[in-house]
Amino acid sequence: MERFEEALGQVEEATRLLEIDGAWLDIDADVILSMAYSLQGETLRELAGLDENVFRNPEQFTQLMERAKSSFQKAAALDQDNSHAQKWGFEPSWENPMAQLDQELLNRSIPEEEWLEEDSDSD
Repeated sequence: MERFEEALGQVEEATRLLEIDGAWLDIDADVILSMAYSLQGETLRELAGLDENVFRNPEQFTQLMERAKSSFQKAAALDQDNSHAQKWGFEPSWENPMAQLDQELLNRSIPEEEWLEEDSDSD
């Protein structure tokens, strides 16, 4: 339903409670905590991927992706079989996708025939 802020609050609370004591579960506590961290990372990744973060707030995008990466790394450390966490926790870079696009535009050369003449009134 794309209520990522609400989801993030709930998964952070679940993770906090599981860190205290997940021993009441029939499943290994580290596996459950790993799943919670994976869910937290996925929620952060979805939140970062919103247009308002990708296109309008690159610092927010980077912060959210770094938090997601940290969550995935914690999940991977808790459960070596958590392949999703293994994949997302060790990506080489969380660079804002717009940064690469901006760099490509800056490096683009404009063919000479498209240059405006100096005495042109065009902008």
